[in-house]
Amino acid sequence: QTIDQIDLYGKHVVWSRDPGVAEPGERSLWRELADDTMAHARTGPVQLNLAFREPLMGVSGALPDAVDRPLLAPPSRRPDAVPPDLDRARGVILVGGRSGVDPVDVAALHHATGWPIIADPMSAMRQLPGAVATADSLLRHDGFADAHLPDVIVRIGRPAASKVLAQWTARATAAGAQLIQVGGPGVIDPDHNVAAICSIAALLGLSGGSDRSWAESWAGADRVADAAIVDALAEFDELTEPGVARTVADHLADGVDLVVSSSMPVRDLEWFGGSRARAFANRGANGIDGVVSTALGRALTGTPTCVLIGDLAFVHDSNALIGLSARAVDLRVVVVDNDGGGIFSFLPQAAELQADRFELLFGTPLGVDVVALATSYGLESRTVQSVDELVEQLAMPGPWVCCVPTDRRHNVDVHAALHRAVAGSLDAHDERSDQG
Repeated sequence: QTIDQIDLYGKHVVWSRDPGVAEPGERSLWRELADDTMAHARTGPVQLNLAFREPLMGVSGALPDAVDRPLLAPPSRRPDAVPPDLDRARGVILVGGRSGVDPVDVAALHHATGWPIIADPMSAMRQLPGAVATADSLLRHDGFADAHLPDVIVRIGRPAASKVLAQWTARATAAGAQLIQVGGPGVIDPDHNVAAICSIAALLGLSGGSDRSWAESWAGADRVADAAIVDALAEFDELTEPGVARTVADHLADGVDLVVSSSMPVRDLEWFGGSRARAFANRGANGIDGVVSTALGRALTGTPTCVLIGDLAFVHDSNALIGLSARAVDLRVVVVDNDGGGIFSFLPQAAELQADRFELLFGTPLGVDVVALATSYGLESRTVQSVDELVEQLAMPGPWVCCVPTDRRHNVDVHAALHRAVAGSLDAHDERSDQG
């Protein structure tokens, strides 16, 4: 190996060990090492670097007899007492992926406090009572965001992808709100504003105060925003990128897992996916790498799996399709093909740079025929251009690849139209409320 394996992941893992090459005289230590590794892995990612003795040849021996022993308790991650004065009416529950918290407990916290649940699709909790599916759209409305700054924020699991939600959360804590972190892998405090790390059980004694108009305000606005999104999407003749995310969320069968790619697909699902949106996703520095492989891995467990992915991420990991046509694997691949990196069209550089310069540095068009590429692997593949065609395709067992062609510049206009529609509907809703 030319890469130093020791501490390869630095502070990105909660624990790492390099025990060296196994020696016969140290056999008694390996069970303890395995226990220790499993205990730490229950709190976050770990690195156990196991070296092999050269010349890497030999005959494997029989495994020792199993020993019935309980798992070691995971190491503590700064157990904090519940801060005083959390029983406030103006609280919110942010629920993200990999929380390790039972949805029943999240529902119980909402029932006890009346606080709305702002649920990321990665939480798979958008169908809980009190869940809000349009938080990103709501918080883009300055009036709503200003009027709904909370006094308490309970964040369960990872933060969502929404920058708008993250900025609003940071603004609330700067104004005095207490942010309580519950669950999730490792230590989650990206803005260094977590007041306490608590268990969900410790919070179930909260009451949230007696005024439930706070929750009703969120629920009413969520209904208005979602209706505006649905109506605005119906105004477009073509199948838009947010429309693809909403169609997949609404029409994918309950028994089919969804894996969503980084960049725009995960954001479109979060922002416009509605109450049925739920998915798995990779999060990291190289978010477009390995997305097809991740979905394939889930499908190989026997669970039908769909992946919503952009053309860049699809091409980067298209080698995962090798040999797939000969396997009985139900993998359904929906490729949003805007010929490049669509998220960069939302940056200021898209307006400041010359078009050819922007395409070279940010747009990075591949010019790849997605359908032809999938066909070259022996897979059934087609182009779909309407909601009805996509709904029909989603119902078919895989393996297959379908391509939805879109335009990056037009996609920026589509998002702007959706945000305007929500803002206009919220303004009209406020006017009716004032008159009533």
